[in-house]
Amino acid sequence: MISSYIDEFLNYLVIEKGYSRHTLDAYGRDLAQFTDFLDENRMAQISRISADTVSLFNQRLRSRGMAPNTVARKVNAIRSFVKYLYREGSVGMDVLDDIENPRQFDPPISTLSSEEVKRIIESMPVEKPVEIRNRAIVETLYATGMRVSELTGLKLSDLNWSEGYIKCFGKGSKMRMVPIGEIAREWLKKYLEEVRTEWDNRGSDRLFLTSRGGPVQRASVWKIVKDLGRDAGVMSNISPHTFRHSFATHLMENGADLRAVQEMLGHSDISTTQKYTHATTHQMRKSFEQFHPRAKS
Repeated sequence: MISSYIDEFLNYLVIEKGYSRHTLDAYGRDLAQFTDFLDENRMAQISRISADTVSLFNQRLRSRGMAPNTVARKVNAIRSFVKYLYREGSVGMDVLDDIENPRQFDPPISTLSSEEVKRIIESMPVEKPVEIRNRAIVETLYATGMRVSELTGLKLSDLNWSEGYIKCFGKGSKMRMVPIGEIAREWLKKYLEEVRTEWDNRGSDRLFLTSRGGPVQRASVWKIVKDLGRDAGVMSNISPHTFRHSFATHLMENGADLRAVQEMLGHSDISTTQKYTHATTHQMRKSFEQFHPRAKS
């Protein structure tokens, strides 16, 4: 049964690759959808998996109006599964080689200007304990460019006050050291001294806690940021990732080295980081057209 091979593959991703639960769930859903497709077409056998069956699956998804990037993600999950099957000797190399990667389209990067970031952060009330914690969360997001899952997974032991770094565990449990500025450090210390000590009734090692002493969840951070954007009148679709994009874009705009930004973001491939070069080039063009006296006829 294909399902048993999928279970073995997902276990491999946990044990050998250290993938997160969120990533595993996505792989599981994508492969389950592929399995359903094979069942419908009476091809639910490992020996029937081929480039043709993956291509047919691709066409089915597109015919139902699925976004190209979503289709590409699902096909990439299948490729990873087939690669695992090849390593285990269950399929031939020709199957893996013949599966084409669907074309992906990079969506426009949603960023805030430095003035908008300042307006959002400085509009935050900081009188109640929960407001102080929220300020520390948002300051840390913008100061480090962390993913929301990385931020909610931070532990007290990940802070290095003397060196001004935070230890961050990204995709595949890869560790990196991210510098953090003085302003964010000040708000973290205020949160730790005035709020966290009162809330930690369970001896938790997590950095960001709820008022009941449990770890802050991803959905809570999304809501905090969403509400901030709305209240500040900046943008309706703001998310924690907007601060990550803004972090990288502002560094690039101010002359930061591309490799350094890559390291801080935790990108394994520098081509992923280069999209921020395109964003700054676009901004440069806008500035030129706005301020150069002979930019337009």
